[in-house]
Amino acid sequence: MTIILVCILIFAAILASGLVGLFVQHRLPEAQKSESARLIIGQISGVLSLLLSLVLGTRRHELRLSDDPENRTRCARGTSAGA
Repeated sequence: MTIILVCILIFAAILASGLVGLFVQHRLPEAQKSESARLIIGQISGVLSLLLSLVLGTRRHELRLSDDPENRTRCARGTSAGA
């Protein structure tokens, strides 16, 4: 899969989840629309955003290292860059 296709699929999934949320919002009981429920949802989305940024940052670092031919040799031997 190309990166463009992956981006389009991720965009479609986020858009679909937003539309489902708008549809379901009117069907929820009032107890689940309280301020405390909104705060919990905000905290959960914040944690998910943090984890996603950590994963993407780590992956970006790995990809940058994999482009270095000298690093590929070190990785094949099982040694680190600082050794």
